Parts: sequence; structure tokens; C-alpha cells
Amino acid sequence: MPNFKNASMNTYIPISQFFKTQYGVRFFNASNKTTVYPTISTSMRPMQNFDEKTIELIRARLKNSLGKSNIKFKYNTNKVVKDAAVLLPFCVVQGEPSVLFTIRSKYLKTHNGEVSFPGGKKEITDPSLSFTALRETNEEIGIRPEDIDILGQSTPLPNKDQTLKVYPFIGFIKTPFENIIDEIHFNKDEVQGVFTVTIEELLYSEKKQWKRLGNTNLTYPVFQASSMVGIEIWGLTAFILDTILRRLTVPPLTTEIKTFMSGQ
Repeated sequence: MPNFKNASMNTYIPISQFFKTQYGVRFFNASNKTTVYPTISTSMRPMQNFDEKTIELIRARLKNSLGKSNIKFKYNTNKVVKDAAVLLPFCVVQGEPSVLFTIRSKYLKTHNGEVSFPGGKKEITDPSLSFTALRETNEEIGIRPEDIDILGQSTPLPNKDQTLKVYPFIGFIKTPFENIIDEIHFNKDEVQGVFTVTIEELLYSEKKQWKRLGNTNLTYPVFQASSMVGIEIWGLTAFILDTILRRLTVPPLTTEIKTFMSGQ
């Protein structure tokens, strides 16, 4: 298996008009086509490292932003909508703050071979949705719940056919990695591979390709790994990723870090 660690991102933006709403969510306006290259300012570099102070600031930012989204999602009214949970895992790889992704097994019935976060449906015996996210992470990539610090959660959103209400949780894997290929022992029945991308790469890619989310007016960035790897981060995974990164960088977390450390 190729080493997917720290895959470089190569993306672009089509000729379209976008405008930002709360937390940087974008809507498509086909009536006024112009070239726009949205970027995040270098003054917004949020996470130089995952030290204790930064972790607590991330936790506070996520708590304060929960429930403030003005987006209303629709669900399938003809079927029973079930709850599910995923974990967006922050981690440190070779000293670099990163995000961990999985590649779903090609033998799975749905979304096989796609990039995703660890997660799945809530079981009757699960006491909470955060428990579901941690259980699924342990089952898929072998990282124990006690080795993950849950920092917060984001607004739930539907899957493609609107039959699942997916609750995203954000966690930090406490143990740093040097080589994830050797150190993560994933379940081959569910996972085909794992890889990480540095937060630096995710935030400061020169270009992103924006696509429409399902049948909504929302758009999300599609991150593409190097042509040698041939991996694309898209769909619900990319939408969750973009939402969380923007909540942690707009306004800049660095400003809060300076205030926090100075005791003001």
C-alpha cells in the first residue's frame, strides 16, 4: 500500500460566484458568473501545535459555536431517520498538526473506496453519540477511546439519501505518530487504508474545487491529493472538514491564544 501520510493537495476553483455566510459556508449564484479565489489570510494560522492551551481554546471555540448555524437541513420523511456519528480526528504526525482520514474498504456495500472519517450508526447499547463515534473509531482503526480527547461537536447533518442524521465529533489523538502506516492497525473488513494531511496543507492550498452538496444550494471544497496517490476528499467528509476548520480560524484562533497566554 502506498504511504498516504501528508499527501499534498492540488485543487482548483471553477468560474463561479460564491459568497460567505456564517462560518464560511458558501452558496452558489449561477446568475452572476465571475472568477473568485477565496483564501484564508496568513494571519489566520490557528494551530502551530496542539499544546494544552491550544486544545482548551479549540474546545471553547467549538462549545461557543455549537447550535449557532443558520442552516436547516431536510431529512427523508418517508423513512425512519437513524442517528449516526463520525469522528474528525486531529493528530500530530512527525511534529505536524494534522487530520487523519480513512479509506473505506472496497468490499463495503456503500461508499466503498471513498475517503471518510471513522464513524457509523448509533447502536441501541450506545449510551451516547460521542460513545458511538469513539466505538466506531476503535473498531475501524484500533485507537482506544481513552487515547482520544473529545474536544466538541458540530451541527448534525444528513447523509446523501437523507436517511441518517450524522453528528460530527472532533477529537484529538493524544499519542503522536511518526509513521501511521506502521502504527495504526486498521480493520481490513471496513478500512482499506489510512492517511493524514497537515492542517497547513488543508488551510493554505492555493486552489480548491467547489462542488454543490447534494440537491442543496450549499457548496463545499473538494480536496485532491497528489496525482500519484489519486485520492479525493469530497462529499460529507469534505463538508464537515471545511465547516470545522472555518469555525476554528474565523475569527483567527491566534488572537485568542495571545489573549489566553497573556492572562487578559
